[in-house]
Amino acid sequence: MTENKKEVMLPWLLAWLMVDAMVGVAVTTGEKEIIFPEIAALVLGGWVAGRQPWEVNRTKQVLLMTIGSLMGIGFVRFVPFPKLACILLAFSMASVLLIAFKCTFLPVLSACILPILLGVSSLVYPAAVITMTLVVAMVQKRLEAHELREIKGHVPCSFNYRWEAVRFALLFATLAAVGALALGRGWTFLTAPPLIVGMAELSDPESPSGSRWPRVFGMVVVCAAIGAWGRLGLTGALGAPEIVSAAVVMACVLVAAWGLKTPFPPAGAIALLPFLLEPDALLWYPLQVTVGFALMGGAALGVRALGNRCGRDHKKKPE
Repeated sequence: MTENKKEVMLPWLLAWLMVDAMVGVAVTTGEKEIIFPEIAALVLGGWVAGRQPWEVNRTKQVLLMTIGSLMGIGFVRFVPFPKLACILLAFSMASVLLIAFKCTFLPVLSACILPILLGVSSLVYPAAVITMTLVVAMVQKRLEAHELREIKGHVPCSFNYRWEAVRFALLFATLAAVGALALGRGWTFLTAPPLIVGMAELSDPESPSGSRWPRVFGMVVVCAAIGAWGRLGLTGALGAPEIVSAAVVMACVLVAAWGLKTPFPPAGAIALLPFLLEPDALLWYPLQVTVGFALMGGAALGVRALGNRCGRDHKKKPE
């Protein structure tokens, strides 16, 4: 292998090590809240992808994840509403945050909604999220300094607020409808937080993911199966430590991203979410994810088409 190829593979290796270290610390300390599936999305988007998919600088990235994670446990601790109502309210508040910060850092949606879905109220969760987001940001800076990934300067966006309000309102309605279906059938993971992030990503007319829908959908389905059945088979059936299962799962995710040429960040988070679930939820997890993403992703493509038909007035321009 040439030195150039080694340099190209370094971000992929670091992404693998980051996820394995996260799971290792969680297992060693017994604090499962340390496992934040969206970290897989952050390393895929921030390290592995040739160009960061989000319009956000490092300061806003850390600040948004701090606010989002604290909001999430705040809902669990202090808001006595039904789970779906809390998820919808959290989605609305996170959407307002994104517009107020004039950026497109969609993983904050997952940081806010995940604790509500799983009932996490420990302060370990935001502490872990903030620490790992800082690590991702610092490593990304070093990779850019060594020209191992493209430097993407962030210019705050001048939003068309009317379009953004319409877009997020339509996504809110989609989430409400799919969430009601999920509660009615007991299929919790139709609205898994990474799927909500993926829906928001696909709905943006400027996102390249929407033009690669078949590959994006395939990547999400493959990663759901890798994560659920990998943990179920390696840890559940063979008794392997979870750190080993996580290492194998993340390696398979990276291979899938390379093979499909689609490092779609929410897919990485979908593969890690099973490490927070009870074993009896894993068998049907891939099917729930497939159905949920078909429904929410399909609706997001409709929103994207609406934005394109309405012309270019929705486009986010530098201020």
